[in-house]
Amino acid sequence: NDGLHGARTRCGRVVLGKGLHTVKTTGFQRHGGVTMQVLYSGPDTYGRRKHLRVADKKRERYGRGRWDMTIYRSKRSLKMTPSDAELKGSRFVLVGKGSVHRVHFRRLNDFRRFIRGTCHLCAPGHFCPGGFRSRYRRRRYRGVPYARQLRCPHRSWSIKLGSKNRKECDQCRPGYYGPGLRKCKSCRRGFYCPGGAEQRPCPEGSTSHGRARDINKCFCKARYKKKAAGGPNHQCVKCPRGSYCPRAGGRYIRKCPVGATSPSGSMRWSA
Repeated sequence: NDGLHGARTRCGRVVLGKGLHTVKTTGFQRHGGVTMQVLYSGPDTYGRRKHLRVADKKRERYGRGRWDMTIYRSKRSLKMTPSDAELKGSRFVLVGKGSVHRVHFRRLNDFRRFIRGTCHLCAPGHFCPGGFRSRYRRRRYRGVPYARQLRCPHRSWSIKLGSKNRKECDQCRPGYYGPGLRKCKSCRRGFYCPGGAEQRPCPEGSTSHGRARDINKCFCKARYKKKAAGGPNHQCVKCPRGSYCPRAGGRYIRKCPVGATSPSGSMRWSA
């Protein structure tokens, strides 16, 4: 069990009931705000081929894309082979004898909240076995483990959604830079590092503290002020003539006293 594909993971479970041999059985679950309907057709109609179709109330089918299924033949035993599940058009074809107790399934190619809202793509900077995580913080529910989200190792980072293992944490995390994971260095003052091999300088008139993660961590130097009140901290212009900016941050602007003046970009006034 890798934490997601196995039989014991609560990640989009649809309980179809015991010993289904009826023509149609329906069950309604939440699917990111859309009520999904699971239609099951037993062997009375299709012989030994069992069809599982996913649709909403309006019968709009969700057939495109890749789906992952885990099929339970009984409460305790799990039988899962490549021939057990097959997607044809908008239908899942379950091949083989015996009844289906319940089915786990989830869609793999989009960022929706899946059945019961329990599954999300693994966030950047983390990796999850299978690429998905549970929204619950608890590790277990009624003895069943949830899909876990694990942080990338120290100073490493995964840039994409849905990273599956530690090998995909293949670049320096934000606030660090370097050509490889073993050479990640802290971002220097006056620069910001969104993650990767290089550090980027703050815009003109701005600086930063060490380990700045993005451009929003840059702020105006002394002698500069913010370009617009309420604007980004990294957009700076020189302090205007007749005023002075003694401190960094862009908010400390003072007018010169009566009889004193100062050129643009000054830290202090002069008589």
